[in-house]
Amino acid sequence: MGVRQSAAIKQDFIQLNQKKISLSGFTFKGLLEHHSRGYIYNWIVEQDGNPDLLVMKMIPKLQLYNEKKIKAYIRELFMMVSLQFPFLIQPFYAFQDTYNLYLVLEYVPGGDLRTQLKLQTMNEGEAKMLIAQLLIALNFLHQKRVIHTNLNPCNILLDNSGYIKLYGLHSSSCGGQFRIEDDISEYMAPEVLLREEFGFEADYYSIGVLLYEIMAQRKMYEYNSIDDMIDNIINKQVSVKKSELSEGWSLDAADFINKLIQKDPKNRLGYYGFQDIKKHIWMEGVQWQKIEEKILVNTFIPKQVPYSTTIHKQPPHTHAIVETQDFQNLFSLFQYRWDEEVKEIDYSRFI
Repeated sequence: MGVRQSAAIKQDFIQLNQKKISLSGFTFKGLLEHHSRGYIYNWIVEQDGNPDLLVMKMIPKLQLYNEKKIKAYIRELFMMVSLQFPFLIQPFYAFQDTYNLYLVLEYVPGGDLRTQLKLQTMNEGEAKMLIAQLLIALNFLHQKRVIHTNLNPCNILLDNSGYIKLYGLHSSSCGGQFRIEDDISEYMAPEVLLREEFGFEADYYSIGVLLYEIMAQRKMYEYNSIDDMIDNIINKQVSVKKSELSEGWSLDAADFINKLIQKDPKNRLGYYGFQDIKKHIWMEGVQWQKIEEKILVNTFIPKQVPYSTTIHKQPPHTHAIVETQDFQNLFSLFQYRWDEEVKEIDYSRFI
């Protein structure tokens, strides 16, 4: 049992993919408790005949209570399938039964950045390496006209070598409009929370908030409720002062953060694009090509995140409506096998 690169896993799946994919073809090994929250469960699984660990995301259909949410998860699947890039999570299968959707993804053993930042601190050089990777990933998405909108530590996964795998495209935008009404976080740009039209610079605001948190080792805003959080983001302009810099962090880093977290997108670093960010003095010396090719060695190595090996299968979320054909038809597009031909996708169908 181990973890290998996606390409190696794909080679082993060639024979396995001759049969129909279903839940019976997987063995449950444990639960990623640090990822599973609410009604969604992320299981560690093995596919029969292959020793490599995978993650199976189980989403009860009944919890996707409106067509907008259903479209969001279908859009996320289609985006992951069509947007293949080294810094994005790799999907292998999507299938369903009467009660649940199942999305099978590559297993990223370092877990998410939120977990790792609780286990160890990151110095300025390590943070710069991380931010460079995120900027490369975002630039790829932006070239495809996709805005992530919800970049946060829980959506940034780390492999054994410290390189990122970006996740969480279900709330992304393809046209500068917000998608999911109840999916908000403190990393979202003010214009996104205000439901205003926004551009790629919204993602750069999120980068600034994340970097602030890494540097200060605390959240950018203190709040007691979601309303407080939104009020802070929309009405308060944070600025990192020299006296607030953590030990070992430079004034250039503070300037970089301050220019990214500007409330007004027109005043924000990145408003004029990725090249605008690359020109900032804090980004001097970054070896972009070597980072994209994963040639450089990370010094921030994630600690192994254990998963629970106690298997408690959850009873299906059942209701009379679930078994109706009209309800099931809403999920007809939720299917994928990695060896299928990927056609060009019109994301506007899922807005």
